[in-house]
Amino acid sequence: MNSVLVYFSMIFGSCFCAYAADCIKPKGNELTYGNVSKHCFTVILIGIAGLIPTFISGIRGISVGTDVHGTYYEIFTSIKKGHTEWVRDIGYGFINKIAIALYDDYHSVLFITSFLFCILCAKSIYNCSRCFSESFLLFFVTCVFFLSMNMIRQSLATAVCLVSIKYIEEHRLVSFFICWALAISIHTSVAVFGVLLILYYIELTPKRIILLIVITIIFRTVLSNGIVMAITKIPFASKYFAWYIGSAYNSGDINVYSLILSSVILSFLLYIYKRAHKDKQYNLFLWCMTLSVVILLLSDKIPLMRRVSWIYNFSEIIFLPNMFKYIKQIDKRIMLKICIYGMLTAYMIITVFIKGHNEVVPYVTLFDSK
Repeated sequence: MNSVLVYFSMIFGSCFCAYAADCIKPKGNELTYGNVSKHCFTVILIGIAGLIPTFISGIRGISVGTDVHGTYYEIFTSIKKGHTEWVRDIGYGFINKIAIALYDDYHSVLFITSFLFCILCAKSIYNCSRCFSESFLLFFVTCVFFLSMNMIRQSLATAVCLVSIKYIEEHRLVSFFICWALAISIHTSVAVFGVLLILYYIELTPKRIILLIVITIIFRTVLSNGIVMAITKIPFASKYFAWYIGSAYNSGDINVYSLILSSVILSFLLYIYKRAHKDKQYNLFLWCMTLSVVILLLSDKIPLMRRVSWIYNFSEIIFLPNMFKYIKQIDKRIMLKICIYGMLTAYMIITVFIKGHNEVVPYVTLFDSK
């Protein structure tokens, strides 16, 4: 099966449905018959845009995705046998239990997790994005979708956190904590997402960003040693984290591509600071990208820091399209979109299709693999 054709057809179909939703979504909040019908059609189109990648991911063979035929299959078989030593994350274990009860096959886990991930991301896009089509494009070109076909637990947990952003903005603390707790039950790494609830109320200025980055660069070794020491003092975290310290994940290299991409988007946010600084959503996105850059600067000293940065980077798919409204000149806005989206698309092509990251190429279905 032609992997490029499958994936690019998926991207086109999903973005086309999202674009159609952009075209018909109601302009106001009045409860007129026209607005209600437009709202219903918009929801349906966004749902279809989310179901297209669900289908592609859900029926994939177990050879698609680095850990799909290893870690996650072992978790499934362990739970199926009644063992508990593999169940580090209760929420993900519960999903496996449901899959076993409904249809006693590993592929049912892949379909359920794919469905939950894509629909939760589609819901977040619908709730928070001003441009659905651009958000769905970012869903693919930032490799969020392709990561989910490999890093199933963390991606699903981060998608739950993405939904909770709306609750931060609406000051619905109970709803936020429910989402956050649910996300942690799927993958404990997303515990770091909770800091955004506090940072939402703290204004981040360019001077503070520069100071934070400079301090990180100067004291990288001290900060890294302190973080590792703190983590190893926590019994559960130490048991899970200790293995990675001496493994291939602790490569001693900074992920340059990820750092450049995060830095470019952070630079764009700083460029629009004077026009956008009163926007609470902008401030939250600014925090996300600043944290991502700081974390990536420590990625050569602490294993898994790139994965932690992804938790904050996921917000790009809902926030980034909203920021272009602060570029008033249409030609300049179009040029910036072409540059940023083009750069992200090139990153997707290089990492997914040329370098084979996440091992989602070649694409095969569960029917091909039988």
